[in-house]
Amino acid sequence: MKGKIGFSRLESDLEEVILEVDGKEWTIRVIGRSQTQTAALLMLGFWISAEDAGAPDRETLIAGRILSELNLDQLQSAYEQSRPPRTDPSRDFFSDIRNRGRN
Repeated sequence: MKGKIGFSRLESDLEEVILEVDGKEWTIRVIGRSQTQTAALLMLGFWISAEDAGAPDRETLIAGRILSELNLDQLQSAYEQSRPPRTDPSRDFFSDIRNRGRN
């Protein structure tokens, strides 16, 4: 029998953690989770200002189910992999379709 992630455990997870990188404190929050049973992925957002509720300054995907399970090395690695979020509103998910001809 396969185990399931308990919703109560997810709800009681940490809301954010603070990571210090090069003398700057970054606030890390989960901004998305995979919904599949095969791959546990978290989308992490990194904010310079803890009070900022807008878009993160950086973001990345990392293997994991909940923020509290990630150790310092994993958080540092996630920061190193992170990039500023894409802000090009002209490129939608299906933007390439309109450029293709019908067969």
